[in-house]
This record gives sequence, structure tokens and C-alpha cells, in this order.
Amino acid sequence: MGAVDPALTGTVGSGSYDPADVTFLLTDLSAVALERPTEDREEAMQAGRHYSEDLPVEYQPDAGYLELYHRALDRSARRVALATGLVAELVRVTKPEPVLASIARAGTPVGILMRRWYGWRHGLDTPHYAISVIKDRGVDLNAIRYLTSRHDRKVIQFVDGWTGKGVMTRVLTDAVARLGLDDTLAVLADPARC
Repeated sequence: MGAVDPALTGTVGSGSYDPADVTFLLTDLSAVALERPTEDREEAMQAGRHYSEDLPVEYQPDAGYLELYHRALDRSARRVALATGLVAELVRVTKPEPVLASIARAGTPVGILMRRWYGWRHGLDTPHYAISVIKDRGVDLNAIRYLTSRHDRKVIQFVDGWTGKGVMTRVLTDAVARLGLDDTLAVLADPARC
């Protein structure tokens, strides 16, 4: 997919993600110390700091945790694959060749799975980006400008891992509907039907 113009936003690839699977339209803050212990974060939030201004400390999982993860993966892999294929095909009903815009973190792996589904099932090389959408802060408009300068607005599909109370859906609608973008959010899990 090529490199993102850093003047707009972005890095290609991140962490364990293959750069061919996703282009991150995010500012690279890996050199900034953002992790804080939970107690410090909660105290700061009670004093008015926004939850998005820092991150919890990421701990290296131990062997027991990894074993539990792999057992859960073995139990759920087929169900996740079927859900991914179903969501991907539902998107293709209205967008035969979509451009995926995942909400960073939970949406990124779902967008990657959808992208791989499209390649495997339909031979498509589907563009996939990860963007920032934050409660009380909105959508990264630099990322939206980047997307709309390169792709038809009608084919952009927003993706996330799940919806809880529909907060991300509302944030997305408030930000992108007025820009002429489809605010539909494709998710694997929607227990509240938002």
C-alpha cells in the first residue's frame, strides 16, 4: 500500500502487524513515555485528565496467560473466522470493493481479517487503514482527509471489534455523516445491537 505522507499523519506497520495488512494513520508516539500505572491514571482522570492522554502499563504475559490465550484461540478460531466472513460479505453488498478504515486498537485486527478474507475469497487487494476515534475527542480529521483524498467516499467502510453501548457509533456518526461519509460501523460483536 505504500508509505503514508508523515506530514498528514501516519506510520506503516506497527508492532506485530504486517505493513501489507494495514497502514496506520496515526502519529508515531513510540518515543514518548505514555504508560502509567493504573492507580496514577485513575487519580489523574478523577482530576480531569482524559483517558486517552496516557496508556496503562503493558505487562509481558507469563506462560500461564499465554496458555490460556492459545486455548481460547483454539476454541474460538472457527467462530471468529465465520463471523469475519459474514461481516465482510455484508459489507460487500453495498461496497463491492471497500476501503477499510479500522478504529485503532480493537478494529485493527478485525480489519486485517476482513482484508485477508477479501483476498482469499474474492482476489481483492483491499486497502486497509487504522485511524483514531476517541470518545469525547472525535475522529482524527487528518486521517479522514487522507482517506478522502485517495479514495471515493462511498467505498470507505469503518470497522471495529465490537460495540458496547454504541459510543463509538455515535462519535463516528457525529464526525463523518456531515462529511458525506457512510457512518455505518462493521463489527464482529454487537451485543447491545447498536
